[in-house]
Amino acid sequence: MTTSAILGYREANEGTAAIYRPVPLRDFYRKTPPLPRAVLIAAWLATLLLSVGLGLASIVFKWSGLPLHFGGLDLHITVYPPLVFCALWTLWFGFWWGFLPAYLATLALALYSGMPPGWSLLFAFADPLALAVFAIAYRAIPIRYDLRSLNAAMFFVMIAFVGGVFGSTGSFIWTHTNALGEHQLLPIWQGWWLGAFLQNLLLVAPLLFLFTPAVTRWRDRHLPTTKRRPRPARAVLLAGATIVGGVLIYLNFTVTLAGHQVTEALRHNDGAAWRDAARIMAESTSVLYGIVVILVLFIAFFGGQLFGYWTASLRRSARELSSSNARLRREVTQRRRTEQELQVYAEQLELANSSKDRLFAVVAHDLRGPLSAAVALLQLVQEQVQTLDDEELAEHFDLLHGAMEQLLRLLENLLQWSRLQQGQWRSQPRPVGLADAAETAAEAVALRAAQKGVSLAMGITPALHVHADGDMLQVVLRNLYSNALKFTPPGGQVTTTARPTVAGVELTVRDSGVGMTQETIDRLFDAGQIRSVPGTAGEEGSGLGLTLCKELLAQQGGTIRIESRPGCGTSVHVTLPGTSRTDHPHMEGALR
Repeated sequence: MTTSAILGYREANEGTAAIYRPVPLRDFYRKTPPLPRAVLIAAWLATLLLSVGLGLASIVFKWSGLPLHFGGLDLHITVYPPLVFCALWTLWFGFWWGFLPAYLATLALALYSGMPPGWSLLFAFADPLALAVFAIAYRAIPIRYDLRSLNAAMFFVMIAFVGGVFGSTGSFIWTHTNALGEHQLLPIWQGWWLGAFLQNLLLVAPLLFLFTPAVTRWRDRHLPTTKRRPRPARAVLLAGATIVGGVLIYLNFTVTLAGHQVTEALRHNDGAAWRDAARIMAESTSVLYGIVVILVLFIAFFGGQLFGYWTASLRRSARELSSSNARLRREVTQRRRTEQELQVYAEQLELANSSKDRLFAVVAHDLRGPLSAAVALLQLVQEQVQTLDDEELAEHFDLLHGAMEQLLRLLENLLQWSRLQQGQWRSQPRPVGLADAAETAAEAVALRAAQKGVSLAMGITPALHVHADGDMLQVVLRNLYSNALKFTPPGGQVTTTARPTVAGVELTVRDSGVGMTQETIDRLFDAGQIRSVPGTAGEEGSGLGLTLCKELLAQQGGTIRIESRPGCGTSVHVTLPGTSRTDHPHMEGALR
């Protein structure tokens, strides 16, 4: 059979049910439905009892040493039926399913025949050795065991022969424990391996051929089986070493035991002894010659199987590698396409974001003028209303004026934010007197503070100067004062202080308001969580002020941080690069 034929057969049949696929005992109890599990356990227990019974029957009815005349040779064989059932269980369901009945049946036979317990425990391993050969070979090389092809039949014959050789090693223990002479060892050993070999060929093989399709279909439908995977090289080499080892054991035993047999016959030194010796040598040589020819063919066959298996494994690995490379190329192409699409989306998003910022800037700029005029006009009307001595009307105008001012601050913040996002507002730092800047910003909110009953305290020495953009600094300070007023109840105070630090100048705006938790502080500068929180008098805001302050300070190399606790007020610390002259005394005052 050519390598290509072997390879083609193997590739065509590797996925079939007749490939060796054992049923793991652990998965059997966990994953098998109750009815199939009960059926299989009942069948296995029946096999166990039948094996033990037939093993004892082989002793009671003396099924050992049965004469066989074949090809001019007088041979004696030993029939041991339990091995037939155990071989079927091993191939259909796995090694351990056949091991236990084989071991227990042989152990019962040994104890019944009077063998010492220690030798019996060792002797009982002989027959499972033959089953191990089947399991190792069929697990390592994926060949069908239903014997429905010449390839499968030849492989089974070879494994049956090697298994018989390994199983017959128990004959040495049997001979020793029964005090039989060396001249009886050769026929006993030959009878054991030949009987096992013939049982496999004449009984096991037909049963495999007839029942394997039905049994394996039922097994794969109801039982959890081991997935068929490519076997590593060491498993294939183990199978090859087992087969070669069995061949070498057979050759060594045949030659050695035949020599002992001839030596024993020649001790008598008479014509009959010489004739017996010649007959023994002729029979041994004939058997040895025939077996050697068959073994050479078997070894060549196994070598072809091994070569075909490895070649197929290499081809499968090459196909998998090629498939992986193709899949990798597809993934790379898809990733590049995705990156290009993401780049297009990013450009579109950037364009949309820029358009949004421009829209905000245009809307805020166009609304700011009319709204500023409306606020100024409303203030004049409010002054006239106050002369009418109508408290209810004055209160309505106060609310209206506050709402208009809040809307104006929102437009101012939106305008500054959109300018920042578009890069239209660049910081132009220059020396700025911090006290003057703070007083200017405080004057913008002084009226609101007076209306709410909140005092503004200032404690900044005129000597402190910062290196900052004056317009940006005014936006920052007005937002800080606006927030402080918003959350300070009537009768409270907002204090502004400053001190030189290693990093520059630190300005602190401290209020006596309601304060906030650390969780709230952590969210204040997150643009994605901007939200308005009503003040102590119900004032609404945009929620954008502190985020805008952080951006403006970053433009000038400054920082902002907040300290607060619920009910204990809030301190906002702003650090800006600058110079300080501390030769003037610390000045404190109150803006009225």
